Amino acid sequence: MGRTCTQSYTLFPNWVSPLSHYFVPPLVFWPTSLTTTRLELVTMALDWGDAPAPDLWTVPDETRPNGRQMSPIILEDTQFGEAIQHSVQSSAFRSVPLSYQEARIYAFHQSLDRMIGSENIAPRLRVEQVIGPEWVWPNDPRVAQMERAQTA
Repeated sequence: MGRTCTQSYTLFPNWVSPLSHYFVPPLVFWPTSLTTTRLELVTMALDWGDAPAPDLWTVPDETRPNGRQMSPIILEDTQFGEAIQHSVQSSAFRSVPLSYQEARIYAFHQSLDRMIGSENIAPRLRVEQVIGPEWVWPNDPRVAQMERAQTA
């Protein structure tokens, strides 16, 4: 799995850290309202001596990162956030189809709800418990669906 996927660790409730050979890059998400979130990007690395530690999150300004402009690495995941939020809030929004990889994120949110206790979560904020063991690796229920569609 390590050769084909980006792996990361999540620490409840808001820390996600992708794995890297060179540093630990925690991403910490702080909800600021029902529709907005502040994202903190941190780089934890070994002591690089006299050289500045690499900062892969921000665009360099001359010789050093300036901490003001996010790098293309993190922009890939964040650049559409505001537009997606507007879409989710529109009256036309019904649901989001998830890929196999994204379904694991949903399963994580289901697990969080179970840890917190669904009775402690407002009904409108609960995650519907819809992903079961059929989605646990190496299973992917869509494979059988695609095979049936090809033979039909």
